[in-house]
Amino acid sequence: MINIHFIANEDGKKSIKQLPDNFTCQDFIKIIIDLFGSHATEHYTFVAKGKALNLADEVQFGVWKKNLTNGVNIFVGRRMHGGEIINV
Repeated sequence: MINIHFIANEDGKKSIKQLPDNFTCQDFIKIIIDLFGSHATEHYTFVAKGKALNLADEVQFGVWKKNLTNGVNIFVGRRMHGGEIINV
């Protein structure tokens, strides 16, 4: 089992959850829905070890999940509505 700590930037709330050693993207999504509600994947962003998570792409998730080691902190931020990133 892998122990992971979620730290919400919005209110500082901390939660600890466990994932099986061979977890999938769907296992991770189930945990975040349990913690943050049914629209968590749309309303929040998740960052571990300086790397942002992309839950929409299972291939990218497979690469990203190496950052989820035992005891890792996952920072949870609220997504902004509207706008887009512009490189200046």
